[in-house]
Amino acid sequence: MNKYFSKLILLSLFLSGSILFLTNCSNQQGADAFEAASKKVKDKKFAEAAQDFEKIVKNDPKSEYAAKSMLELAALYSSHSINNFQRDEDYKKAFDYYTKVYNEFNDSPEGGKACFEIGKYYQSMLEPNLTKEQSMRKAIANYEIVINKYSSIHEAEPALFMIGFIHGNELNQPDSAKIYYQKFVDKYPGSNLAKSARMELQTLGQKPEDILNQKQQKVN
Repeated sequence: MNKYFSKLILLSLFLSGSILFLTNCSNQQGADAFEAASKKVKDKKFAEAAQDFEKIVKNDPKSEYAAKSMLELAALYSSHSINNFQRDEDYKKAFDYYTKVYNEFNDSPEGGKACFEIGKYYQSMLEPNLTKEQSMRKAIANYEIVINKYSSIHEAEPALFMIGFIHGNELNQPDSAKIYYQKFVDKYPGSNLAKSARMELQTLGQKPEDILNQKQQKVN
């Protein structure tokens, strides 16, 4: 091997090591900045925390901590923790952040969490230009994505329950609700929501007053 190729190999190894070193440094800086901003949330310094999260997104928009920061920003807006905004503007701002995370970090757990929150947004009928049924259908569509594409994240469990709930309580489709509640009980038998799913299975299609009468009879 001549000296020229030897120098190329050494240069390549040096550059690889430098890039790895810089990446690790950047990740650590992002982790430290995110932790500091999260502490401010715990201390209820919401406006300061929001500024710090925005800084993380601006400085390294493609990083894991940018995705996490946008989720935190969305949560702050949806809980109306940041001053000087109206409720509708808060929800819209939160929705925009969730959408951005889902679009830009689609293959990450953060993308799945954002998709779940988008489903909650539609289920809560916060989009003014949609009918109730349109909102519920969009909520179901997002929850379906969560349970099919992001089955390993925590949100997959409530997403499956909510599909059954929407069919049974919002769209008056007990047969569809039964399918999803049964799936839930089979997949998450020890879940805190399993008891609710079993109860829903027992009362599907019944009128509220009939359910109350049955409960009263059991008490007596």
